[in-house]
Amino acid sequence: PSQSSRVPDSPLLWVIGSHDGLSPREQIESVAVIRTIARVAFDNRMRLVCGVSRMLEYLADSHEAFAADGALPAGAAGEPWRKALGAAHVEVKGPAHNPIILAGALRTPDIRQRFDDAIGRFPDLAIVVGGRPKTEGGRTHEECAAAISAGIPLLPVSFSGGAAGEIQPSLAPQALALLPQLVASQGRLDTFAGTLLQLIQVQLASR
Repeated sequence: PSQSSRVPDSPLLWVIGSHDGLSPREQIESVAVIRTIARVAFDNRMRLVCGVSRMLEYLADSHEAFAADGALPAGAAGEPWRKALGAAHVEVKGPAHNPIILAGALRTPDIRQRFDDAIGRFPDLAIVVGGRPKTEGGRTHEECAAAISAGIPLLPVSFSGGAAGEIQPSLAPQALALLPQLVASQGRLDTFAGTLLQLIQVQLASR
């Protein structure tokens, strides 16, 4: 693990899901939500941990667009971009400019041990965006089950469709109270970003 991934006071968010199996409208919505999550994390120095999925490409692209100093790998796409991003994070000596951490497939039952081995800590919150419904299989429900068994709080963005609409949140009561406001922000990403940041801060403060 890189030294920056072990900083205890920097929130670590686990992004679960994908846009596979969603309707065209839901795919557009889920990608917009993922880009907004990336923006919130980037602006507030939070780290994002993801398995390897197509959704991660959108997170990586978002962070590339947000990086003003040109220090991040550019001009690559898809798998080469993901590998370059992971290598850059591992090699960094100080706080990483790009907070994405890659942890490969994240379906192991002992997810806390997996995170401890790969990163040195486990996430403060798991955010579920899209993903295949349970009847269609896929990794989203498996990863959510692993998160629940490990006691990692879950925030499903239900209006992004798919598995996220089937999963119950497991947040602190104060954070749960903000969910209606988050749902009401559908289609207004600036409002969604502000509410999401508030919800994350409230959830972290409650632990």
